[in-house]
Amino acid sequence: MIGKTMGRLDPMQDARDLRGMCNISRLAEAYRKGRLAETQTTDSFTFMADVIDRSTRAGYLKPVIEPIFPQISWKRNFKTFEEGTTYYLSADHELPQVPEKGEYPPMDPEDAHEHFRGAKYGAQWDISWEAWLRDQRDMQMLAEYPRAFGMMARYTQALEFTRLYASNAVLFALNHDGVAANDNIWDAAASALTAATLTTVIGNIRGAAEWVDPQGNPCPYGGPLTLVVPPDLEFQARNLVGSPVVALSGVTDVMMGNANPLYGAAKVVVDQLLPYVDANHGNTGWYLFCDPQMRPAVRHGFLDGYEEPQIWVRESEARALVSGVSDPFDGSFSTDDIEFKVRMTFGCGIVDWRGGYFCTGIA
Repeated sequence: MIGKTMGRLDPMQDARDLRGMCNISRLAEAYRKGRLAETQTTDSFTFMADVIDRSTRAGYLKPVIEPIFPQISWKRNFKTFEEGTTYYLSADHELPQVPEKGEYPPMDPEDAHEHFRGAKYGAQWDISWEAWLRDQRDMQMLAEYPRAFGMMARYTQALEFTRLYASNAVLFALNHDGVAANDNIWDAAASALTAATLTTVIGNIRGAAEWVDPQGNPCPYGGPLTLVVPPDLEFQARNLVGSPVVALSGVTDVMMGNANPLYGAAKVVVDQLLPYVDANHGNTGWYLFCDPQMRPAVRHGFLDGYEEPQIWVRESEARALVSGVSDPFDGSFSTDDIEFKVRMTFGCGIVDWRGGYFCTGIA
């Protein structure tokens, strides 16, 4: 609403909003009547760039499929696309006691590290000058394309992340570091999502499995948990951890029941892409993840300074003979094509197997 900024009148914001509205009206009318050269200014191109940028961001922040990596993954950006090794200290280390005038012993992070590589994604597309004319040179066309590519960027990130963790044989294995069998995976029979199996897995991940860090220190976990399920298990998962009571067998009155010990035990997150990524367990498998700030199983990140997708338009090498105006929306000199490019950066990788548990869901 014009003039409203934090509940107060803002004359400067009024001026900016009114100028933008005037630009919209002036440009739209000029496009419809074919009088672009009469009205086009530097401010007009700046305004169109702002429209494209806002549309891209809107599609990126409100995608059709909500990505789950912000909820279960540790975010750590990267500075180069080259593969590197990241070292970190396990929070489960016991600090040694230091005697009076004693020297502090070193703590080596060599036992806790992970390999990570970021990547660049993108595509280019073009529209003909004739298509731009057929669309009546409407500003909506400039908004629709970037919005779609913003959604594609978010979808790509979500897909790459699901591909990383879904049934990952390195992250979820029967034996880690030679400690014990069935460390953080249950792929035998009777691993379907039920109150009993969920109780068992929560017990394992919280310390009943006697997991230890690479130095042999016990590492029980008492923080929040996230239950990740495919769409087919969404309501079953919500019933298990979202209801304070469990209905008594044979009792139809919903007010009758016992207290549900699993109530609030985990937050439910639905990964819509699991059935498409995992051909074997995509509809039955379920996962339990620790808080990524406390014990991350996986990580994700972006190239520093490039966390959101960018849209580019190719400058036209053609210049009007009379006015000397060079307009990207007049197209190239040779073909009249108007060319765009979208670019984004993203990467994901494994951190610590102790941060997650996978059940294949075999009945």
